[in-house]
Amino acid sequence: MVLVTDLPDGIAFLNHGDMRTLGLDYAQARALAQSNMATALVSVPTETAAPGVLRARANDDYEASRLMLPQLWNEVARRVNGELLVIASNRHTVFATGSKDAAAVVALIAVLRA
Repeated sequence: MVLVTDLPDGIAFLNHGDMRTLGLDYAQARALAQSNMATALVSVPTETAAPGVLRARANDDYEASRLMLPQLWNEVARRVNGELLVIASNRHTVFATGSKDAAAVVALIAVLRA
């Protein structure tokens, strides 16, 4: 997992020197990051990418980061058939479908290959 710091014009990776300056070890920095995310990221906005396949679409650079907050995915899980399956193809793109929807799993694979 990579930790970042939000800046006015982007984000910067938090390195070991930064953590030392802040007086944090990795576990403390990760816990703080998760707490900050839980405060800032309160939902998983989605759109349909293909039949039975949802795409997280928040347009905030933190779509994949939402995977670190399992409670956010409860609503998405209720909208799919079976256990929730998710894949992050990059930090901006997360897809979800259900384990009992074979056609949607095939559609997800096609979307990922496109």
